[in-house]
Order: sequence, then C-alpha cells, then structure tokens
Amino acid sequence: MVRLMYRKTEKKRSNIVALPIIIFLLLFMRLQSYYSQKTFYSKGAIILTALFSVGGIIYCLLLNNSKITLTRHGIGGYLFLFWLFSLISTLINYNLSSDIYEVIASLTLYFGIYLLSSKLMSSAYDIQKLSNGFFAIEIIFSAMYIVYRFNGLDISSGAVNSIYFIITLLPLIMINRNVKVRGIGLILIILVTVISNKRTAFLMVLSAVLIYILLTLFLKNISMKKKLVLIVLILISALIVYYLYGYLSTKVEINIFNRLETISEDGGSGRDIIYESVISKIKEFSFFECVIGHGYNGVFLTSGIETSAHNDFLEIIYDYGFTGLAIYIAMICKIISITIKKFRTNATMALAGTICLVMFLFMSTFSHLLLYPTYFMYFIVFWSVMCHEDNAY
Repeated sequence: MVRLMYRKTEKKRSNIVALPIIIFLLLFMRLQSYYSQKTFYSKGAIILTALFSVGGIIYCLLLNNSKITLTRHGIGGYLFLFWLFSLISTLINYNLSSDIYEVIASLTLYFGIYLLSSKLMSSAYDIQKLSNGFFAIEIIFSAMYIVYRFNGLDISSGAVNSIYFIITLLPLIMINRNVKVRGIGLILIILVTVISNKRTAFLMVLSAVLIYILLTLFLKNISMKKKLVLIVLILISALIVYYLYGYLSTKVEINIFNRLETISEDGGSGRDIIYESVISKIKEFSFFECVIGHGYNGVFLTSGIETSAHNDFLEIIYDYGFTGLAIYIAMICKIISITIKKFRTNATMALAGTICLVMFLFMSTFSHLLLYPTYFMYFIVFWSVMCHEDNAY
C-alpha cells in the first residue's frame, strides 16, 4: 500500500479538468443547434466536433507524458475492434448519397473520447475534480433544458432527446465523494427526466436508482451508518421531488405518468412494429449481409423503415452483421466482469459501475445508444475511470 502511494506521488499528475471541458464544448454546440432550430448542426457542428475531438487527442498526446493502454482483452481493445469493424463495414457499403465525412465523424467520436480519457487517466488524476467537472455540466445542461421547456417553444426531437446529455451523467455523479453533490445531482436528474415526458429515460433512471438503493442496503462492506444516511436522503429527496413536481406541473405540461399507463397500448411508441420489421429484414439476409451488414445507420438508410431499430442489438446485426454483434457482446461481457470485480475492492465504484451497466443495457435494449455517439460519451469516460481507478487520488 505504501509503495503504491509512493508510485502515485511520483507519477505526473494529469490535468483531468480538460476532459469535462472538451466534452462540454462538444455537446454544447449540439444543444445550441437543437434549441435555436438553425442549420448550424448539419455542417458547422460536425466540423467543430471533429476539430475538438482531434484537438483534444493531440493535447493529450503532446502535453501528457503518459501511455495509452489498449489491451487486447480490455474494454479499450473491444472498443477498438468494434470501431474498426464498423468503419470497414460502412466503407464497404458506402452510398454516394450519404455524407461520408459526417458518418466517419459519428463513428470515430466515441473511440476518440475513450483514447482521450484513457490518456489523461493513465497519469495520476483527481477523481473528485473529474466528478465535479461533470456535475457542473449537469447543472448547466439542466438549466438550459428547463429554460427551453418553460419557454413554450416548439419542441424538436433533438431538443427533447437531449435529456440523455443529462441523465447519462448519473454514474459519474455517483462517484463524487460529496454526499450533497450526489444528492443534488440525483434529484436534478429525476426532475428533468420527469418534465421531459420521455418514458424510456424515466424507466431507465428509475431502474438504475432502485438497483443502487437495493445493493447499498444489502452490501456487507457498507456501514449501518451509511445505510441509514442513504434512507434519510431518499426520503428527503422524495419529498423535494414531490413538491417540485407539483409546482412544475402548473408551469409546463407533464404527461409522463399518463404515457406510462398507455405503454402497452401504443407498443412503446410503435417499437413493437419496428422490431418486427427489422427482424423480418434480417431473416432475408444473404451470407455476406450476415457477416458484414449494411454499414452505419443501415436500418434507416436501406431497410425502407425510415427510422432506426430503437434497439442496439438489432441495429448492430443489420448495420454490422453478426460479426459486429459478437464483438459488441464480448465488450459487454468484459464490462460486466470488471464491474463484478469492483465489488471486491471498492463499493463506491462498484455501485456506480452497476448504475452505468444498467443504464447502458436498458438504453441499448429500448433505444439507440451507439447510433448517436453523444449519448455514449459519459459511459465511455466512466469505463475509463474503472480501468484506471488505481491512478485516482
């Protein structure tokens, strides 16, 4: 233990605050385009996203004298394989009618973020500063979302779905050592989820929070005092959410609970029909299509359904074939393995890791996580934290 601490103090400390700043700028540009309803997103945001991604990676490579570790059987290794195969599949199936630069930017963004975060975290880094940085992002984006909803503007799909820029921060908020930050962060996420009227988002957050509470109460390596504090905080948070919900519902239309009641009637906004259509298309695949798929966003571009699969597993089979699905499942198995191992060493990281895993699987099953790499960013960063936890102080 003493030797480990000594090695940490000798290792160059990383300027970890750079990571939340870069991600904030990336997502802020997209939010501005969603809320302003201008054409900036279609051209300018893609170019600036690429510039910030490349700039961030160059910053890490040139100014941080540490190594990027991409072990073959680690999360990074599987991410690399999935990125490489998805790129190859897309280029093989390239259609001149699509913007190849936009496609490559979308495919490469999540892997670039992993390289960037792994580079920074391979040096000694302050995990509290990292979490505080993402808490600041949550505050800013939540304020933007609430102001947008309360202004009564026409709600675009991009603006509504930007709720995921906020709620997927939950695992990074829950590793914060400050109980007040964790409490405020959780309450804010629940509130913005409720006013978003997004059923998938609400059920995902609810599932993650319930599992977090149950694991905390049953884990033996968490003291009774901390368990009692958790129960008190839950009760206080429930009261705050209840009264704020009553106030907010008089200011803006909130129909999330009515929509939950009708979920069986509308098939989850038509997801049952979409799933059936995608599965029927997959059944007609040739051998080549089974192996290589149709490339990025293939369901929308080539299936005739004119929407995404709203399920990452079906989307990956259609886009990248069963080869892509095998890599994806292998990566999930690795994430599950690492999360389980954390329960032996660090309860806080294990609990946050379980939240991340639940949210990841829930969103992959009932929505689209990989299709929009902006939704995927925070999970990528969290997995970097798990893989480089020994460097944190």
